[in-house]
Amino acid sequence: MVEIITAVLDKSPPWLHIISSLILIGILLIIAYFVFIAAKRYADNVNKENKIISLQSENSKLEKKNSELESINEQFLVVLSNAKNLMQLLHSHGIDTGLIDEQLTEKTIQRVVETLAADIKYTIGEKHRVGFWMDLEDSLFLAHASAGFPLDYVFQRRLDIHHSIAGRCHRKQEVIKIDDVKKDPDWRNSDSESSYSALICIPIKDWGVITIDAKEKMSNNTLQVGLLYCSILANILDHIRLSNRLASSVDAQENFDPIFQP
Repeated sequence: MVEIITAVLDKSPPWLHIISSLILIGILLIIAYFVFIAAKRYADNVNKENKIISLQSENSKLEKKNSELESINEQFLVVLSNAKNLMQLLHSHGIDTGLIDEQLTEKTIQRVVETLAADIKYTIGEKHRVGFWMDLEDSLFLAHASAGFPLDYVFQRRLDIHHSIAGRCHRKQEVIKIDDVKKDPDWRNSDSESSYSALICIPIKDWGVITIDAKEKMSNNTLQVGLLYCSILANILDHIRLSNRLASSVDAQENFDPIFQP
């Protein structure tokens, strides 16, 4: 068969070879054109798919961000509602008249601590604990605590004012926010034997410090909620002090006898 084709080509005139070559080149060009068109369409489809995937990914991120913002918004609505309820409770205890029931006030302080621990959570699974440490003889003792602290810590657990993170917050009267307490120079193993690693300390004037512990890094939203509740707590304590001074002043006036005055 090969010999026959070779013999035919040898006997063919030169112009036939030229025409055959041109026809073959034309066929190859047509094939190349269709291959190019097919490849271009495939590339366009791939680009469209990539754009769709990119848009879907971006849309997913926006939906996640929107969900987070909705959670934060709901969290702040709850915080405002609870803060309002706390202020109404304080007024019902006589905080606006100076006639304060100390037993009820202690319960209110504990309620502030527990409410703060609950309201700083805006995603499922977050774990926090809140403690109110009061100043006593160069140390801070745990006066009130939320769930998360061992039961025997209340009134027993103490922190050195000069050698602890909470103590530094109290001494300098400044807010401290730490993502990893182990990297802080004032942290010691004895300060925290639990898995809580992030810490926020908020000073309550000369009364003491509120600490917020978390297992993961806390946001500025948590800090702002903490500052709100700490302002309420400071208001309670200031009114207790004012009430005690008023009571002492009344007692002094009742015991005053002009006969013994010069």
